[in-house]
Amino acid sequence: MNLKVFVLDAHPIIQEGIRRVFKHQQEIQVSGEAGNVGHALEFLKSEPPAVLLADPAQGSHDPLEFLAVIQQEVPLIPILVFTMENERLLARRCMQAGIMGYVTKTEPVDRLLMAVKQVAAGGIAYSTELIQNMIAGHGNRNGLPRRAGPGQMLSLRQLEVFEMIGQGMDSHSIAEKLSLSPRTVDVHKANIRNSLGLASASEVLRTAILWVKDRGDHEVGSVVARIHPELGIRSQRFKSVGALEGQHS
Repeated sequence: MNLKVFVLDAHPIIQEGIRRVFKHQQEIQVSGEAGNVGHALEFLKSEPPAVLLADPAQGSHDPLEFLAVIQQEVPLIPILVFTMENERLLARRCMQAGIMGYVTKTEPVDRLLMAVKQVAAGGIAYSTELIQNMIAGHGNRNGLPRRAGPGQMLSLRQLEVFEMIGQGMDSHSIAEKLSLSPRTVDVHKANIRNSLGLASASEVLRTAILWVKDRGDHEVGSVVARIHPELGIRSQRFKSVGALEGQHS
């Protein structure tokens, strides 16, 4: 089955270029295009794609403002930012806002294709350096919901999945690690979202990243080990993102 990607970009020449790139990909299909948020939302609500590929440059408005509108209207559609803006200036804000990936228009086509697949699979597509800076506490944590800890609200299996989400692993990687089907992992993700009272998958991602940082890998492993010693979970911090970047270094 093809991954359906909707393109939101104010420049027709960019829309045409993306369409031509994906035309030769068996796994990816452009399901629609729009030059502004209003037209995009009409399509996104009627035919939700696997990924929204969006350039946040929309005139004089703050780039994050229109992305926030999209997240509010269609919270289940993951957003991959595709922009000319330098990563250091905008990407951290995108991550804090729950945007699932960030690719610049100066990067190779292969990087864009891999990022689309990564985001569609439930992963994140940011550079390893940016993620490391984020979890090291350099990013702003304002706005992150403060709720009872996942350790008290989630089952053991949900806690395993939640930790791996925070390590940047997508559904397929988690399924392989835990010997589950990807569909079962997606069910756990939905239950985690409901249990923690989070509004969207992107909010689950943000919360998981910061929870892994706050708890620390050693403490998380100790908690799980006390409950279920034979599991032997080992940290694979941002393995999927590192692999994505490594393939194009």
